[in-house]
Amino acid sequence: MGVAEDYDLGVAGGGILGLCVAWLAARKGARVLVVDESRPLQAATPASAGVIWPLEALPEHSPFWPWVHRGIELYPDFVRSFDGLDPAAIEFAAHGLLRLDAQPDTLRPGEQWAAAGDLAGMPRLQGAWAAHARRVSPALLQRALLDAVQDAGVTVVEGSLERLPETTQWVTSAGDFQCQRGVMATGAWSVPGFTLEPQLLPVRGQMLELELAEPWAGPMLQDADSYMVPMTPQRVMLGSTVELVGFDATPTAAGREQILREGHRILTTLGQARVVRHWAGLRPRLGEGSAPRVGRLAANPHLACAMGLYRLGVTTAPAIGESLASWAVEAAELPLVG
Repeated sequence: MGVAEDYDLGVAGGGILGLCVAWLAARKGARVLVVDESRPLQAATPASAGVIWPLEALPEHSPFWPWVHRGIELYPDFVRSFDGLDPAAIEFAAHGLLRLDAQPDTLRPGEQWAAAGDLAGMPRLQGAWAAHARRVSPALLQRALLDAVQDAGVTVVEGSLERLPETTQWVTSAGDFQCQRGVMATGAWSVPGFTLEPQLLPVRGQMLELELAEPWAGPMLQDADSYMVPMTPQRVMLGSTVELVGFDATPTAAGREQILREGHRILTTLGQARVVRHWAGLRPRLGEGSAPRVGRLAANPHLACAMGLYRLGVTTAPAIGESLASWAVEAAELPLVG
């Protein structure tokens, strides 16, 4: 289709969150433009295990708990809303998550943990148990969202914003467009003219995929330093490093060694597994903490942002996408949070 001049909504960023906003807004009848600068090896998606549960602790009174809980609640219906998509095709499944050697009463009350007890006949695995924790493949979900937005008539162009729009005019490397409202969802990259405090930082996360000697019938496992996520009964994902190395998404030998060492503490039988794949991506984090920024910008009533989601992006994407789409199309309230 040809590129139209005027859009109800422009979205800067074609990751899972940006595509969620675009798709949900298009389903509400909006004409939507997505501008995405392709960085397949440096985006946040490769650095995500796709766990639909808060792996990163949030403060007890964080204003993001409603989005976390809403995202967890929405996911089954969200996945079913893709026309003709088999949930198994994006590896969407409920595995449950066991946080090893943790007690439910010592964790944040918003996380809704229970005692594990004798979990699935595995009495040696003790900790805090989240039975409803699910997982999805971030790469496959992003691909499904891209197909969905294109089927919905969203215009997707490869390019970047040259500067933060001061009016409804978007100046991009792919041309100029008129967007009545806009959403900044650019991952670890900021838009020129868009200053965040604390600073937006790319955090490299290296990950491994292993083929097991024996099938794993248990849940996702997490300890203080690492996690193990089942992909198939025979393959699991291990992660992840946390490295402030700028925009370098290169996997390293030291990262591989660290992941294997920490993963072996989670499950001792990993020593017989075969490394299938080693990769890295860049998670967006604001300063040293994990408090994102979501909402309308006070300086510009036409713009909103969803930045610095770090490890909460996949979990909250349907909920934040719903809020931003309602703001863009229905003028719903959306104060800046974070």
